[in-house]
Amino acid sequence: MKQTLYFFGTTQEVDRSLANKRYRKSIFNFTIIAIISILMLVSVTLFYVWTRVQVVSLGYEISQKVKERERIEEINRKLKLEVATLKSPRRIERIAIKKLGLRYPTIDQVIILK
Repeated sequence: MKQTLYFFGTTQEVDRSLANKRYRKSIFNFTIIAIISILMLVSVTLFYVWTRVQVVSLGYEISQKVKERERIEEINRKLKLEVATLKSPRRIERIAIKKLGLRYPTIDQVIILK
């Protein structure tokens, strides 16, 4: 169906069905662009939320690892103290005398090598 349009003093014949097709196509294009834009916005939002969750999760994990390191360092300190106590010459001498029945040598048991 052709229709005559008057535009600034000029007349043009326009095919109405062609205008409707162009209009529908532009609506379709707009809809596609809107859907793609919304999907991109949702994707970016989900990515942002995921990164924030990861940051919080890693923060908790770091906190747990720091506490574990402090606990292990405390155990290490206690073990070093225990090793130093067990290596003490005074303790070794006491065990040798009381439990093993050892004693200091007498003068005649000492041999001097030259």
